[in-house]
Amino acid sequence: MLLDKSEYILPVRFDDTEIPGLPPTVGYLAFADHGVRGICEALLEKLQISPCGATTQTATSQATTTRTVTPEPSEYLEQRRRLPDTEILTKIYAKLRWRIGIYSTEFRKARFRDLDHCLQFMRSASVRVEGWFPRVFAHHRALDEIPQLGGRVHVLEILDTTTAAFEFTSRMTEQRLLLPEAVITFEMHGVDGRLLTWPADVFRDTDAVGCEAWCQESEFRIARQATPTDFQTRKRELALETALEIYGHFGWLNPPVDRLADAQSKRFSSG
Repeated sequence: MLLDKSEYILPVRFDDTEIPGLPPTVGYLAFADHGVRGICEALLEKLQISPCGATTQTATSQATTTRTVTPEPSEYLEQRRRLPDTEILTKIYAKLRWRIGIYSTEFRKARFRDLDHCLQFMRSASVRVEGWFPRVFAHHRALDEIPQLGGRVHVLEILDTTTAAFEFTSRMTEQRLLLPEAVITFEMHGVDGRLLTWPADVFRDTDAVGCEAWCQESEFRIARQATPTDFQTRKRELALETALEIYGHFGWLNPPVDRLADAQSKRFSSG
């Protein structure tokens, strides 16, 4: 019964015609106010379905249960506050950007013996990505600017970034630099309204995303905590899980996991 206070199907009214049996107290959506797109979006929201066709339950089932993450020790925060912003950082802040943090759950003053030791490690621990130059991870990093993508964010940039970060963290744990456990944080800034894309070629005739998946948030943060052993033995798995969670923030809730894992394996074949 439509007067019942339980949930019911919300009618869509196209004109002012009175409908026998439909009390005037029943709410409705006016087609003149919402249009086809608005009605469809309201239906998807009611059914908890993303524009890409996956329910929120599907996305939840793909995500693994994450541990409670230990907050970053205050000593690390204080060290960063004393560092001045550089000209390069100022330019990065003005762009769509990543902020990637890697820290140990326990503060120790001499993780590296000295600056030379730190520099030597950074040079030796660069991560090679297929088609990219070897690199180490910057704390702040602008998203790739590829004119052919038209301002979209490439699926593989996200996968490459998470995979390289976990690889780099794994190399730190091998040197006992992140004891007793390590945390990686991924933040994306300025991505509100940005579409996700995975084109087959530069012409974007075929896109593996297959729908308009975009981020509704200006920024978001994801954190992962694990033991050194997990970072060394499960780094690819953890990186892919993190990438899937990031895709979820863009509304892409049913990505082809096997295809992504295959791309990850090929692009980090030497890892």
